[in-house]
Amino acid sequence: MRDLPCRITLPCLIVLTVAAWLLCPLQAAPLQAQSLLHRLFTPEQLAFSPAERQGRPRPVRMPPPERTVPLRLHPPLPSALRGSIRRVRVDDDSKPIALTFDLCQTAGRVTGYDGEVVDLLRQHNASATFFASGAWLADHPERALQLMADPLFEVGNHGWTHRDPRTLAGEAAVDELLYTQAQYELLVEELARRAEAAGMTTQDAMAPVAPSIRLVRFPFGYCNAAALALAADLGLPAIQWDLVTGDPDPHANPGRMAAEVLRRARPGSIIIAHANGNNHGTAAMLRRVLPELARQGFRFVTVSELLILGTPEAAKGCYGEIPGDYDKGGR
Repeated sequence: MRDLPCRITLPCLIVLTVAAWLLCPLQAAPLQAQSLLHRLFTPEQLAFSPAERQGRPRPVRMPPPERTVPLRLHPPLPSALRGSIRRVRVDDDSKPIALTFDLCQTAGRVTGYDGEVVDLLRQHNASATFFASGAWLADHPERALQLMADPLFEVGNHGWTHRDPRTLAGEAAVDELLYTQAQYELLVEELARRAEAAGMTTQDAMAPVAPSIRLVRFPFGYCNAAALALAADLGLPAIQWDLVTGDPDPHANPGRMAAEVLRRARPGSIIIAHANGNNHGTAAMLRRVLPELARQGFRFVTVSELLILGTPEAAKGCYGEIPGDYDKGGR
């Protein structure tokens, strides 16, 4: 930590505080993680199938996870990570930028998996953060395990069944977050079992895999003071965005989406897109955006990596693109 190139100023202290908070899960060994991914999954298993994009209604009620309380509970957040984080102010010549993809799923519908998005990220060696509903993790265990085992990616909390946090209180609000934390831990345990069965040294193979989710994105991007306080008390930085692709729109145009991303991207940006099959034109947009941003000198990082590279810029509430727009009922 003492080798970080900054003087002891307030912004530097914030960077040091955030780094101390998030550095432990970032002690990754990429070669080990790459070995874990490819030891456990064949290229055919990793490749996307167009049929996976299709969602379906859920015929029975979504049950809670096998374990409803996670074994790992984080301490409350330091002040530098409280609030709704929209971007990170960086002084990094490598121009870091965070791509994020929501994997939303509700109690009444099983959504899909846009593996074409994931394949493109892997082809371009582009890191990304996937904010997954706990129900999505439970219903797509193989794809979830692949994302977790890939050193390019991290998984964040997107609520258990994508419920508007402004309508929740008490145990219902807590369960939406903790159920997802617990479901992720169950998948970590499954990865460890598979690594051992494959003859790998479990401690070394699992070292790069985050043992617990460390970030949250509120469903719909909605929050209130109570939701922000709960996330902070559970030790989960609330991650919003400063650049919206608009890919949930059935009429989304990949060319226009790409042009908007390229026009507005700046170092420290957090870009929101989706990969649950309810997105439109995302892969076509990425085919233009990934090589062009790389050509412009941008470096793709996970949100956790971005947070330790600069000073998080946080709002006191949640909004889409303009402060107050969600207060008027917009999404």
